[in-house]
Amino acid sequence: MNITFENKEYANILSNLMKHQNVDKNNICAICRDPLLIDTIDLHCKHRYHSNCLLSSFIKYESKKCPLCNEHFLIDSYKTTCQKVMKNKKICGKKCYNNEGLCNTHIRTYLKELQREKQKEIKNKNKKEKASLKRQIKAREKKVLKLTKELENIQLEMISLNNKLSLLE
Repeated sequence: MNITFENKEYANILSNLMKHQNVDKNNICAICRDPLLIDTIDLHCKHRYHSNCLLSSFIKYESKKCPLCNEHFLIDSYKTTCQKVMKNKKICGKKCYNNEGLCNTHIRTYLKELQREKQKEIKNKNKKEKASLKRQIKAREKKVLKLTKELENIQLEMISLNNKLSLLE
């Protein structure tokens, strides 16, 4: 079944969706094209999106269908409450529509934590790499020093040989 739109914007959107029907296999959101790392929703049709992308698409297109396969669904069946335990030992309880069971506030906090961890990993990796490079430099410096001493000894031997040669002439 081929669907066409006279509206160019809708036609472009449909064209992009048709080109990327299997985009969920690559763990990419078919709506925004960003990786599906967190704040995701898995529909019953097995397609996966960022929850905010999917909810925003409903506002623009006024239908609750999967953007890839057009299967209708009830968004309220995906509604959960945020399960984040706060400092006061209470559960947040705000509504959310993602697999993680976190509201937008706690999703952002979680993303910041992930970014901090990633930065720590990068720093640790850089420290290890720096230490390794320093060890390599020291080893090369020792080798240069040893070769310099050998070269000086060879030069002294050459001078001695040249002196003996000049005496023989």
